[in-house]
Amino acid sequence: MIFSPSRFFLGALGALLLGYALLDRGFAHLAVGPIFIGDAVLAVGLVCAPAIGTRAFFRPPLVVPLLLFMALGAIRTAPYLELYGSDAVRDAVIWAYGLFALIVAAAMLRSGWLATCLDLYARILLPAFLLLEPPLMLLGRLYADQLPDVPGSKISILALKPGDAAVHYVGIAGILLLDLGARWRLRPAWKLFWWACWATGAFLVASESRGALVTIVAGLALLSLLWPVTVGRSVLLGVVAPAAVVLLVAMPFNPANDQVGRSLTGAQLLQNVESVIAPSPNLEDGTREWRIAWWNEILNYTLFGPYFWSGKGFGINLADADGFQVLQDDSLRSPHNSHLTILARMGLPGLAIWALLQGLFGSKLLCAVIRARRRGDDWWQRVDSWILAYWLAFLLNAAFDVYLEGPQGGIWFWSVVGFGMASLALQRERSAAAARNSRQPCDRPTRAPILNG
Repeated sequence: MIFSPSRFFLGALGALLLGYALLDRGFAHLAVGPIFIGDAVLAVGLVCAPAIGTRAFFRPPLVVPLLLFMALGAIRTAPYLELYGSDAVRDAVIWAYGLFALIVAAAMLRSGWLATCLDLYARILLPAFLLLEPPLMLLGRLYADQLPDVPGSKISILALKPGDAAVHYVGIAGILLLDLGARWRLRPAWKLFWWACWATGAFLVASESRGALVTIVAGLALLSLLWPVTVGRSVLLGVVAPAAVVLLVAMPFNPANDQVGRSLTGAQLLQNVESVIAPSPNLEDGTREWRIAWWNEILNYTLFGPYFWSGKGFGINLADADGFQVLQDDSLRSPHNSHLTILARMGLPGLAIWALLQGLFGSKLLCAVIRARRRGDDWWQRVDSWILAYWLAFLLNAAFDVYLEGPQGGIWFWSVVGFGMASLALQRERSAAAARNSRQPCDRPTRAPILNG
């Protein structure tokens, strides 16, 4: 069997993404010396890149705005490398992990594994996540003080964040609702079982975090809008009904409280819903005011202040510089909003390019859904809808947490973007081939036909 660099990289990346999905921050801090596991897989991708071929890197759309975003990020990082050293490199991953999007897209196109990777997601990640994530999250809450830390760090091995899990609950819901996976089908009884597992886990994360609740609801709402008949009905039967049962069963259950006084209870979930729909001072837990105050500070010194064009660059600890540090070890470096992190570090030009990149990506996927629906291509329509909902979930969670600044969020996000870029490229090439075939002249006889009679 001939060695394929693109498939080797995709296999290593798949194992990495599975670890991030299940163990979140604990898995992200696995390292050998200064080399973290995510950096090692990126190195594998960079080594395999020449063998994948230069042409494959320029086949997908959106390569130019992505490279422009990364170039500006490099410009805002280079002057601070000598001053801040590894801190500048650590902060720069929010743009540097864009390399994953480029390599993933090229590897998908070169290997032809787009459908295979989607099938593996449904076969491996879906059951592993639905079965393991709820008990792992409960163990992390019940035995937070007894669990060991990741070697060489101060992070618990089960440091699972509800918002991060919510993103994957949206992705898995898309797989179940759209029946994706080339060779993956489930009988109705099994689907009911997986929906029950989904509802249990979604309840846990939504009851612990308003951001997780918004992420899940928005992802399901988008899928329902794109597929109002099939998905909308399935959301009511397969999501709302099981969630209601879980809510009633879990209403009195309170395994542990988090650091801001929230608990994993049905009452807390209802309170989260109320606080999103109709915010009240009585429902605020203190973190909201702290976040809003910091976000306003960033807006003031960028949009209306001296950092309009440049931002503060990569390397400086924004929490310390802006006066919003809340951790004794000063480990908090960025605001709980990845989009405002880009504004604070890269100025308005950086935020504008970021918004342009994400706007083009979302609009192209939406147009691809519409085109696939018009030509009756059901599979591509489902794939594009799934990517669109997953991408939206990443962006929403990034608006509530330090998410894209870390590998467990950043590498996952850029990998999904690369998957979407490859999907768009394949559909564009297919449409171009169909247009060429339709323009080819029909074969004509060289001599006039002889008419009888």
